[in-house]
Amino acid sequence: MHLHLKTLCFPLIFLLAITLQAQGPSNAFKRIQKQVEKICEEKKIPSLAMYIHQPNDSLAFTYHNEAVQPQEIYGIGSTTKMLASILIFKLIEAEEIALDDPVEIFIPQIKTIEGWNILTLQHLLNHTSGISDYTQHPQWIRQVMQGKAPQTFEEKFALVHDTLGKVGTFAYSNSNFLLLEQVVESVTEKAFEAVWQAFYKEHGFPTIQMGNDQANLEGYFGQTLEQVSNVSSWKEYYGFDGGAYIRPAVMNQLMQRIFWEKHILTDRSIEQMKAWVPMGEMTIPIGKGQITSYGHGLMKLVYKNKAYIGHMGSTLQYQSFVFVHEKEQTRISLFTNCSGPYFNRIFFQEIVPAILDKL
Repeated sequence: MHLHLKTLCFPLIFLLAITLQAQGPSNAFKRIQKQVEKICEEKKIPSLAMYIHQPNDSLAFTYHNEAVQPQEIYGIGSTTKMLASILIFKLIEAEEIALDDPVEIFIPQIKTIEGWNILTLQHLLNHTSGISDYTQHPQWIRQVMQGKAPQTFEEKFALVHDTLGKVGTFAYSNSNFLLLEQVVESVTEKAFEAVWQAFYKEHGFPTIQMGNDQANLEGYFGQTLEQVSNVSSWKEYYGFDGGAYIRPAVMNQLMQRIFWEKHILTDRSIEQMKAWVPMGEMTIPIGKGQITSYGHGLMKLVYKNKAYIGHMGSTLQYQSFVFVHEKEQTRISLFTNCSGPYFNRIFFQEIVPAILDKL
């Protein structure tokens, strides 16, 4: 199953580059592309897609080498949480739910967690519920690797501890968005996947899929450069916590629609999503910057005194980085089909900084 180094080393003829503007990207964006493709080539990245847009400059760049299939659709992992939160805030705008609603009125059958009755939807959206992360249970990773990953809510929730951590303090947990799926199903009386598809289709994005058929997509896991495995058979079965699949260009368009055209959410909803709580010990380093704060389905990245908002994601097969700088009208969408300690470090500590350093 391991891929030797030579299988991931190919000349630049296998690089694909596309520009969004007829006149091509600026010299600054060309330097970004050159640096990113150099990292991909040297560090043996299987596939990568990158979109950067500013008012007078755009770049679309895709990379793959002959060892992998060309890829048009990527899993976005936890960046799904941002998209799920957009849907939920639309329900808030329609006054079908409210941030301070108790969770138990939507999921009354769950009585197994001590202290459950004090939790609100806000606690779930900003990861301050104290609910343990089902994906951190040792049994979960074993099941994934054995091809027996939990698929249903009941199977996943069985891996959640029956006691809460410190309510009101940030502690990232996929279980929060697992529960938000149930809230949406309770309110709409429909399966959360169907609600997702209908919502994004209504707003002009029918190709943003929840739980896309992964049969033809490849994913790679790297412990080290010498230990890279094709893990396409690992099915993780996420939902609102990380189960979205998307074409990179579509994500770029979605960010434009949300943050500048304001065609999906109101200004008030977007500001509510930016109600930040400090991440404390869970602050995430990104090159010279840090993801320091979490809102309602949004992260804040501070990099060289610039504040970007968006979300990052990392599963056992995919990584994503989708952030915007509102004042400068910068949109960045970045995706790979590889994960694991080796590729995670390359993605977040080399590729992402190579972009941000030149913006």
